[in-house]
This record gives sequence, C-alpha cells and structure tokens, in this order.
Amino acid sequence: MTLNQFYNRLFPAFERELTDVVFQFIQHNDSLMKDYLDTVSEEVSLQHVNSEIAKAIESRYGLIATENRNMPPHYSNLIQGYTELTRPQSI
Repeated sequence: MTLNQFYNRLFPAFERELTDVVFQFIQHNDSLMKDYLDTVSEEVSLQHVNSEIAKAIESRYGLIATENRNMPPHYSNLIQGYTELTRPQSI
C-alpha cells in the first residue's frame, strides 16, 4: 500500500468518527469538561448542547452528516450516538 492509498483510507475513516473524537477529547480534558458541564447547565438541554456541538464540527471542518450510529461502550460517555461525517462529493 502506498502512502497516498493509506491516506485515502485513513482520513475518511477519521472524519466519520470525528464527532466522537471531539466528545472524547472534551471528556478527557478536565478544563474543557468543566466548561462543557457549565454550558449544559446554562443551555436548554444536554441534547441541545450536543446537537449544536455536532453542527459546529460539521461546519468547521466542511463535513456533512451521513448516517446515525449508536455508541459502543468504549466510546465517549457524553453522547449516546452520533452521525457519521464525510466530505461532500465534488460535482
């Protein structure tokens, strides 16, 4: 496998999981976790905060939602599921 072939497998797989990666990052960073909990307490609901974070990830990285996934037990404890992301197809 060439390096480019590896990249072509690596980055789409990473992008699909990016929402979970962000929530794991929050979960394992004490300062961000405190800020996250403070934000949840000030907003409408946990679901609203998580949904808005997911939308921000899509927007920031230019990704689009593809399919919903339930969380296996070893993933982030902050969310029960997420939508896989991918790059928009070129026209």
